[in-house]
Amino acid sequence: MTEQLPDVPEDWIPLITWQKYLYKQQREFMASDAWETIFLTGNGAGKSRLLFLSAVLHMLGIHPKQFCKPPVRVRALVPSFDHVSTVVEELLHRPATIMQEGKVVAEVGPMLPDSMVKEKYTKDHKRIILTNGSALYFVTGEQGRTGLRGTEQEILILEEESPQDCYDEVLRGLRGSKDGRGRSLIGLTPPYFLNRGPTWSKRFLEESVNDPEVHVVRAAMMDNPAIDNIFVENFKKNKTEDQVRCQLYGDFPSYGRLIYPFWQDRIWNPEKVDGHLVPSDTPLPENWDVNWVMAFDYHPSKPCAGVWGWVDTNGDITIYDELDPDLAADKTIGELAEVFRQIEGFPRDKREWRRWQDPSARQKQQGIDKGWNAWTQFRKEKIVTSAGRNRDPMLGISIVNEYLQGNTKDKPRLFVFESCKNLRYAMSNHFWKRGSEGTRAVPDAKHSDFPVCLRYILQELSGKTGSGIKQKKWPLTSYEKVLSDKRVVDLGRWA
Repeated sequence: MTEQLPDVPEDWIPLITWQKYLYKQQREFMASDAWETIFLTGNGAGKSRLLFLSAVLHMLGIHPKQFCKPPVRVRALVPSFDHVSTVVEELLHRPATIMQEGKVVAEVGPMLPDSMVKEKYTKDHKRIILTNGSALYFVTGEQGRTGLRGTEQEILILEEESPQDCYDEVLRGLRGSKDGRGRSLIGLTPPYFLNRGPTWSKRFLEESVNDPEVHVVRAAMMDNPAIDNIFVENFKKNKTEDQVRCQLYGDFPSYGRLIYPFWQDRIWNPEKVDGHLVPSDTPLPENWDVNWVMAFDYHPSKPCAGVWGWVDTNGDITIYDELDPDLAADKTIGELAEVFRQIEGFPRDKREWRRWQDPSARQKQQGIDKGWNAWTQFRKEKIVTSAGRNRDPMLGISIVNEYLQGNTKDKPRLFVFESCKNLRYAMSNHFWKRGSEGTRAVPDAKHSDFPVCLRYILQELSGKTGSGIKQKKWPLTSYEKVLSDKRVVDLGRWA
């Protein structure tokens, strides 16, 4: 490699080698140009290594997304100064062994070129200064908010969660960046505490779901090729379900017991029979090979939610698109109808759609337009729907969970495109809200809009196995005979 790159100093070559062995999610992190990029992972996914590799590349001026020339100031907000000694010695100044599937694939030199170091880290100064003027400063939440005032830098690195006021104080220092905005690079495994809910970083991510300046990259422990399946299985032993979700998959603890505990917000892996996501570039089927379905939940007081998908010949469903809440905000019914047509494809003869919506849309609005209702208005806009089955939400929830599990051996019956981030987030966070004493828990309304659209579709689909054959309510027992009911044709299901 040295002969192929004669102009590269020998102690810079490890930086090139490190990048060669990044796995898919780490490469996505490195390629992000967002103002804030978050590596949300389980334990052992290589967060620290990735963060400080990014820092060194920026400081040397050779990062793939370099946004300003050196000198570059980097400030790393870390859990403690004791942790810094480990980071500095093990990640920056010592050689490392790269492993994949339990085998050594490369021996790599120190990440930080020694020839570029002008001033090494000490417990008194807590910084590293390079010969080109770039600097890496270490701070910790233990200093408190007042101890972090007045900081300025081009890049903020947050390694694991810190107190929110400390993070905000250091983040404010990006205003002094050369380009006036800087970059924030975050590596985070959701904190887990027994019998406690999520911390502030989950609320932050909730507010950033639709923010184009925030790029979240998800990874699990088993995505790291350096960790084999035997270690993963041993690590899972004696851990609760919530611990496994947090520490292996990087899922935040929920605010309550999850409504869809079988939802797996990760790419489908046939070998492990794991995950419900498919890549966003997955080709759509031919128009007549599948049945096209959609459902939406319209309320005048908040943005409309909607999902689009197809049902294959096996009855499995794939959701490939959703209605962006920011796009739907403040839209009239006529404007929403036009958005629906753009998503579905127009003219309609290209695809035949079955649609469902909230049956309460038939209720009359008691306002200036007395007697008006959303159901009729959508029909006037040629968006013809059937009423979603919403009388028994518990039944619908049971059906969705059955689709998520599939037969538990080969594959689930529900897949979602990776790009459907609102549906994904709602499925991961929809929880049972405790009622008052003596009453049963109910689904939390905050995350309900997109899952209820999914319920409308699946609750209808699960009630049929073929033309004119109607099943009993879910779940079925294997020994009961399914009887045929008289066929009823609902012309409203097809526009």
